Amino acid sequence: MSDLKRAIAAAAVGAPEAGPGDATARRFRFDPGFLGFAGHFPGRPVLPAVAQFLAGVLVAEDRAGGLLHLAAVERAKFHRVLGPGEEVRVECRPRGGDGALQVTVSAGGELAAAFVLRFAGGGEAP
Repeated sequence: MSDLKRAIAAAAVGAPEAGPGDATARRFRFDPGFLGFAGHFPGRPVLPAVAQFLAGVLVAEDRAGGLLHLAAVERAKFHRVLGPGEEVRVECRPRGGDGALQVTVSAGGELAAAFVLRFAGGGEAP
């Protein structure tokens, strides 16, 4: 596991949660000392997109009960900047019969990002 992924896992708050329908969610709180903020950006830390993608992978792994290998991130749209100390909710749900997972990232009741994750091996999403 990469240092960044390990740091994201350490930022998890509580256990995974069942969301509406077939969704799985998890909450994270990225403190000011979080590795992902280093250099992104000095004086005004912003949670990088890669950290949001990896948080989605961690939630997908919660669903699957084991490690997954990310193959692609698609249709990423960012709506709101995420900064240190915010509680962030990451939710994954199957997108349909194509094996992908739709991920939403929110904070303070606002949508921050949405993207699709595909994992190696094909087949239906976990």
